[in-house]
Amino acid sequence: MDFLPIFIIDEFPEPYKMMPWSACAPDQEDFENYGITPGIYFKKSRLIPFQSPLILAHELTHVAVAQSNPYLLARGLEEGLCDIIGSAYLCLSIYGKKITSKILSFKRLNFPNDQFNEV
Repeated sequence: MDFLPIFIIDEFPEPYKMMPWSACAPDQEDFENYGITPGIYFKKSRLIPFQSPLILAHELTHVAVAQSNPYLLARGLEEGLCDIIGSAYLCLSIYGKKITSKILSFKRLNFPNDQFNEV
């Protein structure tokens, strides 16, 4: 199994340049459509202690889904699975229950929350 590179960048490549994300995981479909090298991309300005490893676990779950089928859209059910499997379950082994639950509570209960996070 090959490991995907991790990129720390100032802005995401097109067509994701204006997205408000902290990170993303372009896959083979993004390479075919936009020439983006598959990997995990972190926006430098959004790297945050404790939160960034949680985001990495979330993005790694997207990578696992893309290994099965890179042509699925990362919306709806996939985002929910990435939050539960990646952000919650995998981070339990890093931070334990108390810190993981605080980070997830802050992420979900922070106001104002946008529609993307509500979905």
